[in-house]
Amino acid sequence: VFYVENSTHQVQRIVVRNTLKKLLSSIPHVHLFAVHRSYAVNPLHLKELRGNARSASLFLHNLEDAIPVARSKYPDLLNLLDMS
Repeated sequence: VFYVENSTHQVQRIVVRNTLKKLLSSIPHVHLFAVHRSYAVNPLHLKELRGNARSASLFLHNLEDAIPVARSKYPDLLNLLDMS
């Protein structure tokens, strides 16, 4: 499942039948960060990071669903957020 925002600023859920790695490599002009093996987010739309390395979740603007963050991605996500 992949979340996108269209030109009217509505968040939509799209089912993609491909690996996330292949999907991210096919759209290199878009800045997305893989936070989990099934989720990638645009850090510019990050509203809140909750939890710790063992159990972290992201919340995005205009989206109520919590997005899980893999333990292995947590340190990289913190570094990314410190840079922005």
